[in-house]
Amino acid sequence: MTNWFIAAARRPADASLLLATIAVASALTPSSLADAIQYDRAAVLSGQVYRLITCQWTHWGNEHLVWDAATFLVLGFACERRCHRQFFAALLLAVEFLPAAIFLLLPKLEFYRGLSALDCTLFAVLATDLLRDGIWQRRCGRTIVVGTFFGGFLIKTGIEALTGRSVFVDSAAAGFAPVPLAHLLGAAAGIAGYFFGSCAGCIDCCTTLLAPTSWKLFRSVQNVPGPAKISFRSVGAKF
Repeated sequence: MTNWFIAAARRPADASLLLATIAVASALTPSSLADAIQYDRAAVLSGQVYRLITCQWTHWGNEHLVWDAATFLVLGFACERRCHRQFFAALLLAVEFLPAAIFLLLPKLEFYRGLSALDCTLFAVLATDLLRDGIWQRRCGRTIVVGTFFGGFLIKTGIEALTGRSVFVDSAAAGFAPVPLAHLLGAAAGIAGYFFGSCAGCIDCCTTLLAPTSWKLFRSVQNVPGPAKISFRSVGAKF
């Protein structure tokens, strides 16, 4: 399975399609399965740490799923086409550490589902790449447009924080509340992952920050030799 994912990761857009398909597939299964793999703080504390990873592919209804999966596909496709290596560095960083950060920073959050934080990660990766190109090429128009989108993202997040309601999804009807902090953390992971994937020293960064399995995938995508041994242990992690 790992080798198949690595092969898919080397083909632009295949990884985005695969991950979005997993989210759709989980929505088609009995609700008991989604309950079993969603973020549940009590269950995580009892030892079901896998929920810290799997929760990101569960959703609170069809509207929530459609918005999250469609956004993930569009942004993921664009990122894989423009900045393949940075896409994977940011995505692997976000998948493993966003839910863990949520677990630590939001102790009152009992349940969490959704790809929205990863959507924010991909948005940040794409925006950072476009912004960098705009600055280097002295294209003021592009820089202004990207800066406007960044500002729009912050305004959206602020509205959700103040109102407790999602901007794009009828969260009240779906029975959940948005988690603005997760979106901000997702964007931060996207920016950090972008530069990890861009810098010449990203191998050392990934050795320290990414778990062995993720490092194997990231190293394969880059086609560079990896460290002989990685001793870092990772814990794979709404209201």
